[in-house]
Amino acid sequence: MRDVIKLGLRLLLFTLVGGLLLALTNALTEGPIAAHRTEVASAARRVVLPEAESFEPMEKSEPEAYPAVTDVMRALRADGSDAGFAFTLAPVGYNDAIYMTLGVNAAGSVTRLTIDGQSETVGMGTRVTDGDFLDQFTGIAASVNAVDRAVDTISGATVSSVAVKNGVRQAMALAEELGVTPSADPSLKDVAPLTSKDDDLKSILPNLTGISELSPYVLLGDYRDITRVRRAVLAGGISAYIIDVSPNGFGGHIDMRVVIGSDGNITSVDILAHKETADRAAATVGSLDYMDQFQGIAADEAAINGVDSVSSATVTSNALKLGLTEAARFYHAFLATGAMEGGAAQ
Repeated sequence: MRDVIKLGLRLLLFTLVGGLLLALTNALTEGPIAAHRTEVASAARRVVLPEAESFEPMEKSEPEAYPAVTDVMRALRADGSDAGFAFTLAPVGYNDAIYMTLGVNAAGSVTRLTIDGQSETVGMGTRVTDGDFLDQFTGIAASVNAVDRAVDTISGATVSSVAVKNGVRQAMALAEELGVTPSADPSLKDVAPLTSKDDDLKSILPNLTGISELSPYVLLGDYRDITRVRRAVLAGGISAYIIDVSPNGFGGHIDMRVVIGSDGNITSVDILAHKETADRAAATVGSLDYMDQFQGIAADEAAINGVDSVSSATVTSNALKLGLTEAARFYHAFLATGAMEGGAAQ
């Protein structure tokens, strides 16, 4: 009997020590984990609503009605105008909470859904992080009905994908309570989020929120010097266009990037690479005074040719104007009319 009592006391002691160690570990890690989740959520808000300059926390009038919504932030642009809402979500999946961030823009469209953390079953529940699943949410109207109609759950990961869908449904219900008027915008599906590679473009287009590649096939034929065309999405859904063109100068091709704004004017002209001689480069492609003459003028042949060629670098300066003219012709033929996007340009 004495041995049994000793064994019981030992087991009790081991249990108490194990429990204390577990509690201590939880106390030590709880703060850093919470801080990490806050940091991740803050970064995710910038991803789902890149046009926002700041975020203001909002109170939920009935938090018990939206248990999966842990935070709601009103997004504001630099000028103080409304950019939409960012929702931090934590619906319970198969194993534990699935941490997510959802963006809804001022027009009432879902911009993007990100999965910020999860501990679902590998190869099954983790499929909720797949782009094909998450992309279903982008561009849909910010309403419960739109989520039900547009988003399919994942076979083999039903519990996890239903949890994600239900979390978004709660955010949509709250968005409508906040006064959001639902509106679908399918073009958001083609817009890639900004990365550090786009920093130079953000300096040219400060309201830039995303970039989409446009079809290269139309470049065949009369536009042989144009090598790439991108649509820049600005705050409010306004479009600008980034056209890479490579006219032939004195020493070889001059690689240029031309940005044409929504007003049809040339926003900027940047020389990416060239093989011009030093004297010709100094007077043209390397001269801010010369290149700045193109900035702000109308993207049309008459305005471009209105800039004088440089007498000491005629071939080079004429090549620049030919490249700009080709970009302008392409803009008016395909972009200003929305021909490459299936609708009118904004």
